[in-house]
Amino acid sequence: MKDVCILICIIFFALVGCSSHKSSHRTVNDHMYVDLKLPSGTLWSTCNLGANNPWEIGDHFLWGETKPKSEKDTSGYLWGQRGNYIKYGVVDNKMILDKEDDAASVLWGGKWRMPTSEELEELKKYCFCLTVRNYKRTGIGGQIFISKRNGKKIFLPVDGIFGRYWTACLCQLDGRVHHHYFIYKPRYKRGKTHSFGVQSECRFREARCLIRPVMSKNE
Repeated sequence: MKDVCILICIIFFALVGCSSHKSSHRTVNDHMYVDLKLPSGTLWSTCNLGANNPWEIGDHFLWGETKPKSEKDTSGYLWGQRGNYIKYGVVDNKMILDKEDDAASVLWGGKWRMPTSEELEELKKYCFCLTVRNYKRTGIGGQIFISKRNGKKIFLPVDGIFGRYWTACLCQLDGRVHHHYFIYKPRYKRGKTHSFGVQSECRFREARCLIRPVMSKNE
């Protein structure tokens, strides 16, 4: 019962105390981050790459490209074609993006980079995850991640029903990439609401996905 009360208090203050948290945010290269007190020391930005506010979707990227990719852009993938990639995977045994191919590092500079799959799993493990349909009355749905350690939070918006976010890591040597997604739209079954936290899967790198930059505290 005590744990339930603590959780309710953390969620309440995280949802209504937005202004108090803003003053505790710090910036690097004009981009704000939040310290969720994660074991790895990873610091998460408050916005997606290409966004100016937490509720904005931001830009979509193909994995390993540093320029945004719109749906109307018919140009090919920078690193070849599926089954015949010219960088990363079986061709060079590289399993994580080089800094010059990391969109967060290139576009934001400094210590900013794309998260690893382990860092996204850590976020899921050490945060409470709340599904919301209308964040701050913006009409945007997504997931609020509230730290179990200090009650601070970040919001990851979704594009439509699904929120798809790249990591910097390949799954294996067949060219697919660790990719995390979540469903913001609650599902209803037999009178009960089911919401979903972050899921992970492998996805081919030519897909258009979002990026949430991170930094390592000790770098």
